[in-house]
Amino acid sequence: MQCATLVLDVIENRSKDHAFKFTAIEIEKLLRVRSFILGDWKKPPTTQRVAKYLGMSSTKTKVMFKQFYGKPIYKYFNEIRLEEAMKMITEGEHTITEIGRVLGFKNPSHFAECFKKKYHALPKKLSKSVK
Repeated sequence: MQCATLVLDVIENRSKDHAFKFTAIEIEKLLRVRSFILGDWKKPPTTQRVAKYLGMSSTKTKVMFKQFYGKPIYKYFNEIRLEEAMKMITEGEHTITEIGRVLGFKNPSHFAECFKKKYHALPKKLSKSVK
């Protein structure tokens, strides 16, 4: 998602929920943290690592991230990772095992389980329908 679109989404969400006001600096940090989180698929983000990156406490990081992105850090990471998996499967250039490995899943079974939970289909079955 492009930064401009993300900022507009944030502004729209803020108008719905005034529980947390973001400063311009906080918005800029929260936009940058997305690249940090998604920079290494094999190293899932922890609240402590993200907090250190942002220069905030773990508690403030958790609250701000969820307010800004609409979900907790790991859930956000995992959803983006599964969207990337779907994209890779539909491109048809990699095996399911390769996709799971590249995206940092523990093993092919774990990847298949997570994928099925989100998309209600096994990645292998979807892969066969693409070919």
